[in-house]
Amino acid sequence: QTFEILYKKLDSLYLLENFSGCLNLEPAIVPLIGARQDTLVANTLFYIGDSYRNDFKIEVALTYFLRERDLRKSLLPVDPEGYSNSLYNLMHTYDQEGNVRAAVEAGRAIIEFDEQYYGVESEQYVYSMGDFVDLLLQIDRWQAAEQILKEGGSKISKSSRFSGLVEAKLGYVYTYTGLFGKATNCFTNSIPAIEQHYGETSKEYQLTL
Repeated sequence: QTFEILYKKLDSLYLLENFSGCLNLEPAIVPLIGARQDTLVANTLFYIGDSYRNDFKIEVALTYFLRERDLRKSLLPVDPEGYSNSLYNLMHTYDQEGNVRAAVEAGRAIIEFDEQYYGVESEQYVYSMGDFVDLLLQIDRWQAAEQILKEGGSKISKSSRFSGLVEAKLGYVYTYTGLFGKATNCFTNSIPAIEQHYGETSKEYQLTL
């Protein structure tokens, strides 16, 4: 069978979360990749890698995720979101493996890429920064999380719809560390801006309250 036919089967199995079925296709589809380099191959590497991750075979998953990242990087500017997502997957998989240093490096790579490609006044950059901060808090690096938000926030215009979100996230960091006075100041400043840009019924506003 051709790569294209097997890819369709793999894609269907992955969407059904049939990870064992995806792994059963591995011996047939991987040799067909050869020198081919496109987004279908990148997707294939992700599907198989994520199937291994769901099977708790983290080391094998990482080998596929690294191949996917390198391929997606070589394909830029095609599918920048795919490249950013590949870094996101690496960040969380390294964290799952317990490799804190590699997880942090992947997190920094995400926000650096999203800042460069999309700009600081973008949803991609702001939400990637938030995801990275969540990781830093999880591994008890709150000072690094604070620094990331302060540096990122300083690049965003005060009139931006994202400014309040970043300041609210900083408030969560201070709440996490018990610095409630600083947290209160952040929430006091951010809530009016979030209400103005997103409205009282928005999830952004409700999550800040």
